Amino acid sequence: MTDPGSVDRDHIDDAGETAPSARAADRRRTLVDQLGGLSGVVYTTLPIVAFVAANVLFTLPVAIAVAVGVAALITGWRLLRKEPIRPALSGLLGVAAAAGVAAWTGSAGGFFLIGIWGSLGAALLTGVSVLVRRPLTGFVWNALHGGRHRWRRSRPVLRAHDMATLALTAVFASRFLVQRWLYDAEATGWLAFAKVVMGIPLLALALLVVIWAFRRSTRQLTATPSGA
Repeated sequence: MTDPGSVDRDHIDDAGETAPSARAADRRRTLVDQLGGLSGVVYTTLPIVAFVAANVLFTLPVAIAVAVGVAALITGWRLLRKEPIRPALSGLLGVAAAAGVAAWTGSAGGFFLIGIWGSLGAALLTGVSVLVRRPLTGFVWNALHGGRHRWRRSRPVLRAHDMATLALTAVFASRFLVQRWLYDAEATGWLAFAKVVMGIPLLALALLVVIWAFRRSTRQLTATPSGA
């Protein structure tokens, strides 16, 4: 006969094994959702396209108003669809801040300055984290798993996060170099194109490396509570 206690223990063990993996899957889906998918690309692109088109046809103040107006309409649409309020509002605030810089500088290129210098800051942050042997993606993975793993003690895991973090560094550095060059050349149309192409699509490629590093970390470290 089967011991009822063993059945209960098996059930508990199975739950204990599947619950963390289910939570990890939920976290991965959350990361993907934060990017916004195809709709996120559209939401990001429309205010930029509207700004550049209006700047060609009208004056800079009109272009600024059009960009903010389109961003506000998109935000309203997202709220009507009951999408998460934080990404919706952050998108509107981002466009408003970019428009404010454009108005302050009196240049259409100023619309892209926050993104340009933000890319430089992100490249420095991620790059330096690798140089000091504390790759940023490793800290993110550990935080998503309760912050209890000594992930830096595992050389394979550390190398994986070096590669993942460097992939992000490459994205941010390339954004800065290309867009800064286009800004200096006053090529606003090409600058807008570069911002769109080097935005979510390019970041998604780097995140493939990040996801690989996350999965490798999970395989290597979640077998024991200490991750040793």
